[in-house]
Amino acid sequence: MKLILYSAPDCHLCDLAKAVINNVAQSQIFSDQAAGQGLIIETVNVRQSIDLKRRYGIRIPVVALSLDSEAELGWPFDEKKFAQWYLESSGV
Repeated sequence: MKLILYSAPDCHLCDLAKAVINNVAQSQIFSDQAAGQGLIIETVNVRQSIDLKRRYGIRIPVVALSLDSEAELGWPFDEKKFAQWYLESSGV
């Protein structure tokens, strides 16, 4: 499954968020519950769009299930919170 990570260059919190997502994706518990569905992270630079900058500029990093999804998780989050959000939002 693909996730969208709304981010920006030189955003250290965005780097932390990506590390949290990767840690969860590689965990055994997550792999078992997600039935082997791999996570692909698409990073979207909010500075490339005025609309995205207005929507996410001060909120990044924000994770979404898709570009048009209302299921979003904003920073701060840890592995437990991300995994819970993902499993509930994606219906896995």
